[in-house]
Amino acid sequence: EDGYVMDFGVLKKVVRALCKEAKEHFLLPMASDVLRIEKTDAPKGDNGKLVCPTEELQQNPAGGEKKGYIHIYCEDGAYYCMPEEDCFFLPTVHSTAEELACYFWFRIIKELGLDDMQKRHIQEMEVIVAESPIQQASFTKSIE
Repeated sequence: EDGYVMDFGVLKKVVRALCKEAKEHFLLPMASDVLRIEKTDAPKGDNGKLVCPTEELQQNPAGGEKKGYIHIYCEDGAYYCMPEEDCFFLPTVHSTAEELACYFWFRIIKELGLDDMQKRHIQEMEVIVAESPIQQASFTKSIE
């Protein structure tokens, strides 16, 4: 035993990596009950027909595999299309602070390792997601 509950340097590294994954991305709740989400190789025009991406969109500056496009159809008839690499896919129904806190709780546990946390006798963890200094949501769960 090293006398620590946890190495907070490791925890900070994990949390920063998770935040970096989501930062500057459109948070897309893949289990949404009000959105129909499709992936294609090309964007669609206003009439719903596929159109060729502009030359700028066709370029892949990273030189890796070309990504597709995500099409989002809302229950009010609104339609959005964006490059796949601009999206952060969440296994949630909504992209609320409450569901983000829950999602990050499970991801942190996965990254840190449940066994290691149990060996350190950590009994509970709380994750807080703040939208502003006075707006926040938390998720607390026992570590079993």
